[in-house]
Amino acid sequence: MAFDCFILKVASRCNLNCTYCYMYNMGDSTWRTKPRGMSDAVVEATAHKIRSHALRHGLSYVHVTLHGGEPLLLGIERLQFIVDTLRAALEPHAIGLGLTMQTNGTLLNRAWGEFFMNNRISVGISMDGPRPVHDAARVDHAGRGSYDRVIQGVTEARAGMGVPNALGSVLCVIDLTADPVALFEHFVELGLRNIDFLLPDAHYESMPPHKASFEEAPYGRWLTTLFDAWFQRNDPSITIRLFEQLIRLILGMDSPLDSVGGGPVSIAVIETDGELEPLDVFKTIGHGLTRTGLNVQTHEIDALARNRLVQRMLAGRDGLCQTCQRCQHRTTCGGGYLPHRYSGGFDNPSVYCADLALLIAHIQQRVRVITENRLNLKGHEHESHEHDTTLERAV
Repeated sequence: MAFDCFILKVASRCNLNCTYCYMYNMGDSTWRTKPRGMSDAVVEATAHKIRSHALRHGLSYVHVTLHGGEPLLLGIERLQFIVDTLRAALEPHAIGLGLTMQTNGTLLNRAWGEFFMNNRISVGISMDGPRPVHDAARVDHAGRGSYDRVIQGVTEARAGMGVPNALGSVLCVIDLTADPVALFEHFVELGLRNIDFLLPDAHYESMPPHKASFEEAPYGRWLTTLFDAWFQRNDPSITIRLFEQLIRLILGMDSPLDSVGGGPVSIAVIETDGELEPLDVFKTIGHGLTRTGLNVQTHEIDALARNRLVQRMLAGRDGLCQTCQRCQHRTTCGGGYLPHRYSGGFDNPSVYCADLALLIAHIQQRVRVITENRLNLKGHEHESHEHDTTLERAV
C-alpha cells in the first residue's frame, strides 16, 4: 500500500496551549523529547524518502502538510528551505507536489501572505468561532485568548497575498455550548468559506465533553442544526467538508476523508526528529503509542506499513467490528474516526456512533427529498430545482 499523504511535523512546539489539544494536553508527552524543528539532515532525508517511495509505487502526485505544533514558529527562511528541498527532490522526477499548512493564525502577517502566494501553499486556519467561543479554549501559555491576534494575522496576510478572500479555509473543533448557526454565519462574514468542523478528540476512556454516555447524540443534534442552515443557504461558494463528503458517500461515491467512509487511510506522519509514525491523533490514547522506532534517515517509508496501528488504518472497512459490519450506515459512516473507537483496542463502534447515525439519517432524508423532487420536475424546465447547486458541488 502506497502512502500518498505526508504530515510533516516541522515544529514540535506551539505558542498556544489549547485546552483540548491532542498533542500537548491529552495522553502523550513524547513531544518533550523532540527537537523544536526539523534539522537539515531530516528535511533532506524526508524529501529523498518521499521521492523513492513515490517512484517505487508509481505515484505521480503526493500531498504534504506542513504541521506542528505551530509551523510558523520556524520562520520564513526555514520553511522556504523545507519547501525548496521538497520541490527539488520531487519535481525533476515528474512527481507533483501539493502543499498545505495548518496554522493557529496568531503569527500571520503580510510577509507570510507573500510567502504562501510565492510557494503555492494552501493554508488552513484553526479557529473555533466568535471571540467568546474561540477564547474559551484557544489560549496562550499565559491563559490569554487568541481571537484578536488571529483576526489581525489573517487580515495582514490577505493584504500580502493581494486577494481579499484568500485564506478562506478554517478548521473548527465543535463546542456544544456554541450556537451552530451563529458560529457558521460568523465564519462566512469573515470570508472563511471552506469550513471543516471536527468532533473533539475522544474515546471510551476519555469521553467527549457534554456526552455522558455512548447512546446520547448531542453532537448529532448540533450538526443536524448546522446542516440545515448550510443546506438551506444553498451557496456553492460555502463548503462544509464533513457534509459534502457524507453526501458523496450517501450517493455511492468514495470520499478521501479519514473520519468517515471507512476507506484506507494512507497517511504517514514524520516527526521533527525524522521518526515515522501513524496518525498523530492516536496520541490521545496513551503515551508513546505512536512510537515506531522507524526513521526516515535509516528506513524506507514502506516499513511503516508493518506497524499495527497503520495496518488498522489501511484496513478500512475490513477492520470494522461486528457491530459496525452489520450497521445500515456501514458504507457511509465507515465506523467513524479510528482513534474514536478505542476502548482497550479498536474493535468497537465510534464513541460518536449515535451522533453519526443521527446526522447520516438526517442528510439521507434531505438528499432523498431533493432527488425525488428532481425526478418529479423532470421535463418542467421552467420550475426551480431547489438545492441543485448544493448537491452538484458535493459530487
